[in-house]
Amino acid sequence: MLRYPHRTGSDQKKPGVASWTAMVVVAVLLAYPLSFGPWFWLDTSGRLPRSLVCKNHVYDPLRWIIERSPDFAAGVFRAYLSLWLPAKPMEYHGP
Repeated sequence: MLRYPHRTGSDQKKPGVASWTAMVVVAVLLAYPLSFGPWFWLDTSGRLPRSLVCKNHVYDPLRWIIERSPDFAAGVFRAYLSLWLPAKPMEYHGP
């Protein structure tokens, strides 16, 4: 019977800088487009002041990509955004 030596806690290989960097990049690439849904909801439900919405260009790259995507990909993203539409738009009474 072949036996493998037991590794102790200090001998186990830990994730390095490359692993952590890859995890952060994947998380950002997923979080960025998915965060557009909540922003869309805040905007369409009137919970954001107009001054903030007009100055926001954080999602311009995403909008640019969606506008130039194949119909299927753009349709999937629009379907995702439709999940975030408020049931009844509220009037914002901000400053």
